[in-house]
Amino acid sequence: MSNEEEEEDQVHLVQTLLTVNEVFVYQIPPMKSSGGHRAEDWDLAKPLKTCTLTVERLDSACLIKLIIEKIKLGGVGVDTSLFAQSIIKVGDTNKLEYFLQQTVDSSRYFVLKIVDKTLGRTAHIGVGFRERDDASNFRLALQDYERSILREFKAEANHQKFEEQDGEETSDAAPELTQVSKLTLKEGEKIHIKLKGYEANENKEQKKATVSGGTVPLLKKPTGGGGAVPLLKKPPLAVCAEDELEQKDESAAPDDDDDEEWTDFQS
Repeated sequence: MSNEEEEEDQVHLVQTLLTVNEVFVYQIPPMKSSGGHRAEDWDLAKPLKTCTLTVERLDSACLIKLIIEKIKLGGVGVDTSLFAQSIIKVGDTNKLEYFLQQTVDSSRYFVLKIVDKTLGRTAHIGVGFRERDDASNFRLALQDYERSILREFKAEANHQKFEEQDGEETSDAAPELTQVSKLTLKEGEKIHIKLKGYEANENKEQKKATVSGGTVPLLKKPTGGGGAVPLLKKPPLAVCAEDELEQKDESAAPDDDDDEEWTDFQS
């Protein structure tokens, strides 16, 4: 597959930034001084061509096309042909001023660097606008393109720098991951872990299970000295019954004493 076929298969992003229906193209003389080009030296009344100008962005490049429009024979339709084209590729080395310069005596005229693809040669032509607003829009469209491209280049450089730093951190962390992998268990190995308080809770659950099964829990051993078993207290009802008996005995006792006294008195 040839290079031309490969280029045709690629997908390109094309965006039209500006279209001006009428511009004038001039063949300009060599620059007379280092101060810059002057539009008054171009014979402005006799332009070389009158064209339609379009500004398009193709991927990272900007294309300024000068198109000639002719009415077809019979007066129906228009034929278009490319008269000249400038390919602008802004970067760290090439600024916008390398491809486009404004004349020093007018804001409506510019010097444009064009490229002939077939011959591979470059040349400079003059471009003029009838309206000042069209000239201003032309200049702003190219400045917006330049700013957007520089932002994209900066973002790409930051992204590449971040990937390099991320790769270095990953390579530094690789030995640590290797050391951690040595701590993995082999096949058939087990780890026994003792949790604090787990055994005590397990014993309590076993005791609860035995009580629920019908067994009577034993009384705890007294904490006092001597090992004697404490006596159980009498029920409150029993105490009341004994008190009543004692009161009855006491009430009957004075009768015996009286009998004894009377007996002594008679003897």
